[in-house]
Amino acid sequence: MRPVPTRERLLTPRFLLVVAAGLSYFMAIGMLIPVIPRYVKGPLAGGNVGVGVAVGSLFVGAVLLRPYAGRVGDRFGRRVLIVGGALIVAVSTAFYGAVDALPFLVAIRVLSGVGEAAFFVGAATMITDLAPEHRRGEAVSYWSVAVYGGLAFGPALGEAVLGDDRFLAAWIVSASLALLAAALGTITVEVARTLPHGPAGKLLHRAALAPGVVLFLGLIGLAGFTAFVPLYVRELDLGGADTLFLLYGGLILCVRIVGARLRPACRSSIPRCSCSPSPPCPTTSGARWSGRSPASSISRRASAR
Repeated sequence: MRPVPTRERLLTPRFLLVVAAGLSYFMAIGMLIPVIPRYVKGPLAGGNVGVGVAVGSLFVGAVLLRPYAGRVGDRFGRRVLIVGGALIVAVSTAFYGAVDALPFLVAIRVLSGVGEAAFFVGAATMITDLAPEHRRGEAVSYWSVAVYGGLAFGPALGEAVLGDDRFLAAWIVSASLALLAAALGTITVEVARTLPHGPAGKLLHRAALAPGVVLFLGLIGLAGFTAFVPLYVRELDLGGADTLFLLYGGLILCVRIVGARLRPACRSSIPRCSCSPSPPCPTTSGARWSGRSPASSISRRASAR
């Protein structure tokens, strides 16, 4: 029987600092979930198609950059992605209120997506860098607390700040949260690592395609839900969508936190692959099999997010 690895400390101050930056950042993103659809339908006089395009344009920018973000993080550091991505989101969000037509909003949202891609890849990769190798799956579960915590409580904050039509206040608060994430990012500490040498590998690795497609298909429904539920609840005279998003995010947080604790307990029951000394971690298996860094692996899989 193989000895059980010593449980090295995971929740260090450096780790929690990245989680705090992520929570602030995803609060900034999450609070705009109920705001953007109402802004398109109201001041911009757009229709349902316009709502879908405005919401989805954020992820167009993210998809375009994410395959390259990992390489940037490997060469220049994770902190560059965290700080730069959060600053791009902060500045672009502040300009949402300056547009008076849907095409301009879509263009700025694409730019926000570029910042979103940079921040997510940089922060998620730093999380795996800071975690002990045998606890990286648990680390990603705790990181998801920041992601879904922001997406759960952000919409409630957005509804409260927006009220009936306080769009300017919503942009300012969201941009301020993104700036806070950037400020926290400046005091994160890089983990010593070996810089990549030689020619760059494939931009899209085959090992990442299957899980990426599964993730993409699973998120299609969520994208439609988040885009139109803020409008639908108002048609039903239910007030705001904050309660629905709190319920959704709360359930996910419970599963993620409990799941993070269950994973180490069930490691011994997972069949071991003959070509790997331990069960592959979901976030780093592509990096292990291909000999590439976790940043490149995460960026490939996240590009389908």
